[in-house]
Amino acid sequence: MQKKKMIPDALRKHKLNGKAQAVFAEYPQLMEITESVAEFMTPHFIGEKHPLFEECIVSAMESIELATKAGNNRYDSFLVGLVSPAWRLLERRIAVEDEDDCEAWVPMQESVAEFIERLGGTLEGKKVVIYDEPAPGYVTHPHAAIMLAVRVMPVTQANKTVNAIMVSNSLNEAVAA
Repeated sequence: MQKKKMIPDALRKHKLNGKAQAVFAEYPQLMEITESVAEFMTPHFIGEKHPLFEECIVSAMESIELATKAGNNRYDSFLVGLVSPAWRLLERRIAVEDEDDCEAWVPMQESVAEFIERLGGTLEGKKVVIYDEPAPGYVTHPHAAIMLAVRVMPVTQANKTVNAIMVSNSLNEAVAA
């Protein structure tokens, strides 16, 4: 499925079309970044209940709504929301198995799309297995979001997003203390 089709399909499925149209009209560059996230994840990587990309866009729309109510920066809130579910990329493994071999996707080293391309460009007719096995090492949720932001966003947006994540994380730690 093409990234251009993934976005409208996800928005329709989660009844976010109207809100998203207003956001993308106000901030057209967010569409490009959302497309990058879609391309990175593809519809093959499943989050908690839906393809992870869908969970990212729902999170982004919830974040921008909260920012609007609180009078916070809507643009930055969308970006942070978009990458916040990234920790799920490190909680599961995608593998493609056949009789002779097993190829596993390595998180953040290549996109899911690049992984599929490396396997011949399609998963059709192949046995795809998603293991509930975390990637080696420990990565916090904010650090996973930062890793995805740096991987898929242009430098200026990635810097803004990283700063917003760090500020948000610092505020959360201060409230918890």
